[in-house]
Amino acid sequence: MISNRKIRRKIEQGAEPKGPSGSKVWKILVFALVVIALVVLVPFGISNLTKGSSAEGQQPEPTPSVAPETPKASASPSPTDAFGTGPQAISNAPSASYAPVTIPPFKEPTVDTGNPESVAKAWAYVYHSRTSEDDIQRLQLTNPYVADALEDPLVSRSTDRTAPLAGLGASHMEAVKFSKNETKDTPIRWARNAEVTVQTDAGPKLVIEYEIQVNATDSGWQLTQASELGWTEKTEK
Repeated sequence: MISNRKIRRKIEQGAEPKGPSGSKVWKILVFALVVIALVVLVPFGISNLTKGSSAEGQQPEPTPSVAPETPKASASPSPTDAFGTGPQAISNAPSASYAPVTIPPFKEPTVDTGNPESVAKAWAYVYHSRTSEDDIQRLQLTNPYVADALEDPLVSRSTDRTAPLAGLGASHMEAVKFSKNETKDTPIRWARNAEVTVQTDAGPKLVIEYEIQVNATDSGWQLTQASELGWTEKTEK
C-alpha cells in the first residue's frame, strides 16, 4: 500500500511547472540581447570607420574668394532746377590737361527788347561771359529783359559748384545756336532749344544746352525760362 505521504508528494511534484529554470531563462535573454546588439552596432561601426578613412584621404576643397568690387564713379544731378521744371544735367569734370586761354574783354551787348531772339542772345552772352568766377555784377545788365522771378535763380546757379563753368575761371561765349521748339512756340511765346559754346581760360571749351522761353510783355520781350539740359566738352578736330 502507498502511504498518504507518498501520494501527496507525487501530487505536489506533478503540480510543479515543467520548463527551464530561472537561471536558464536569464542566460537566454542575455544571449539574445548580445546578438541584437552585435547585429545593430557592428554595421554602424563599420560604416563610420569607412567614412572616416575616406574623409582622411580627401583634401578639403579651397573656398573661392571674391575680390571686393571697386566703387564706380558716379555723378548726381543738382537736387533742384533753378531755371525750369526738368532735372539738372549730369556731367563729368574735364579730365585732360589744358593750356590757359586768353579770354577777350567783356563788352555789354546791344539789346532790342522788341525782338525775342535779340533778348535771348544778349542773355546768353552776359550769363556765360565773365571776368572771374565771382563776377556776378554783370548779371544786373540783364534785369531789363529777364523776368523778376528768374533773376535770383540765375545768380545762384552761376556760382553753384555743380554748374558747368564751376572751377574753370573766366569765360567767354563764342556762339549760340537756336532751334525752334515746335510744341511750345506761340505768337506770344518764343520757345527754343539753345546750344551755347563757351571758351574758358582754364582751357576746356563747353557746349551747354538750354530750353529757353521768351514771352511778350507790356514792356517788350522778356526771358522767362532758361532750363539747363546738359553740357559736353567740345574738342577741336
